[in-house]
Amino acid sequence: MMLTIRPPHSPQERHWIQTSRGDGGPVDRQGHIWLAVADNQVVGAIQVAPFNRSRSTWQVKWVSNLTPEVGSQLLRYALETVLEARTWVLEVPTPDQDKLSLYRQNGFQPLAHCTYWHLHGEALTALARSSLEAPPLSPVGQRDAYLRYQLDTVAMPPLVRQVFDRHPQDFAVPLWQTLWYRWRAWRGKARPIQGYVFEPQRQAAIGYFCLWFDPQATQPHPVELTVHPAYTWLYPQLLTHMTRLVAPEPGLRLACMDYQPEREACFRWAGAVPQGETLWMCRSVWHKLREAKFSFQELPGLAEVLPRLQPVPLTQRDSFGGDRNMAQ
Repeated sequence: MMLTIRPPHSPQERHWIQTSRGDGGPVDRQGHIWLAVADNQVVGAIQVAPFNRSRSTWQVKWVSNLTPEVGSQLLRYALETVLEARTWVLEVPTPDQDKLSLYRQNGFQPLAHCTYWHLHGEALTALARSSLEAPPLSPVGQRDAYLRYQLDTVAMPPLVRQVFDRHPQDFAVPLWQTLWYRWRAWRGKARPIQGYVFEPQRQAAIGYFCLWFDPQATQPHPVELTVHPAYTWLYPQLLTHMTRLVAPEPGLRLACMDYQPEREACFRWAGAVPQGETLWMCRSVWHKLREAKFSFQELPGLAEVLPRLQPVPLTQRDSFGGDRNMAQ
């Protein structure tokens, strides 16, 4: 099938993208969206976006056509077009075998499993009424970016850290964003509620949470949670603190990677219910250079090299060091 891959040009094509994704939500304009067109008919689409601010890692947000022919051409087009990307990542639901097969065929390898949990109802109410006290929390500001970067770095395995390739600028909060969130809070709209735990002796952040709170939410409030591996006792305290910020319904939506067993144990202890599993996959675009066979015949001869040597005047220190070596 001959495909033409290009950005969307008309409102009808953008409407096709919205309906083909299946969730019915608005299309995020971040990154690039490309359409696959055959015989003047749109047969597929893909969206990719930077995963970090250095734009070294990019994410495949979604692919609408999962057939090997169309889906592979869309993925290949993205990999060959975004030249600044060194690593690609994506998150795919584990039960979706068509997507898993498509991404595996195009070089993506498993990185980590993620399980989403739902904490709501009586379990959330019981935890909110417990006697656990919240740890001392500090507000998140622009100057705390490096502390959060250090915490994020130490909280993940080396391979995941290398793939995500986050830097302090990924955790910086611009002034306009802070003002925007305050305006949304004043208008009673969705905004993040976040804070971190500072350890004064080691001058480091050991825990961080970000709760996306929406007063009119019908879906669970998403939670981003990071805890230092040496301070896992913070999990129950931070979780209890967040349960006191929201209503029992719709509750909290929590995430746990497969390299965080203490977090999973805390969610089970709190009465959260598993909602679904996803798989994070990654793909590098670095290609191994073809190694050339070493040949002595290609080296220049000694007679060609010696005339190019230039004398270097010795200092007193060089002379003293040489005499001492000779004496030894």
